[in-house]
Amino acid sequence: MNKKKVNNYIIINGEIAGIELTQSKTTIIDIEDLPRVLKHSWHAFKTKNSFYAMSRFNVNGKQKNVLLHRFLLNVTDRKIIDHKSGTLDNRKCNLRICNHSQNAMNMISKTGSSKYKGVHWNKLAKKWVAYIMLDSKKIHLGYFDKDKENEAGKAYNKKAIELFGEFAKLNIIPKAIDVPLFV
Repeated sequence: MNKKKVNNYIIINGEIAGIELTQSKTTIIDIEDLPRVLKHSWHAFKTKNSFYAMSRFNVNGKQKNVLLHRFLLNVTDRKIIDHKSGTLDNRKCNLRICNHSQNAMNMISKTGSSKYKGVHWNKLAKKWVAYIMLDSKKIHLGYFDKDKENEAGKAYNKKAIELFGEFAKLNIIPKAIDVPLFV
């Protein structure tokens, strides 16, 4: 079955090129990679939690699906490439080769009752519990009162930086704003 070739619309802004994909998605690349990338047609490929830019073309005589980030770094073996931020940011400064463990550190994995990664509500204790996973083991970081969910999120962030360094995926915690009261 032959699929219709998609002609990607390109947006150039300084040293960055945006490539419009299918499913109303856009990927960005370094402008220096544009001539090589434009030789192929790219579309949005959805996984369970993310979108990636993908194309299908001939590799060593066989038709293959090729992910843009792997194409840009010329990775053809089973090495893992991590996106420091979103999976559609394919600038080389956002890509790094890593192992499975390092890639997992940078994943957004928020499940349960809290808005923060590494935090959940303990119904029995009636407190927030902060924890972090390392080598498939849960490390307990403490209990936090009902109104201290942000503090539990901060505890996760502190330990994540200590354990994972540049691969840490941190919670975004709003800063408290002092608002003067007028009487």
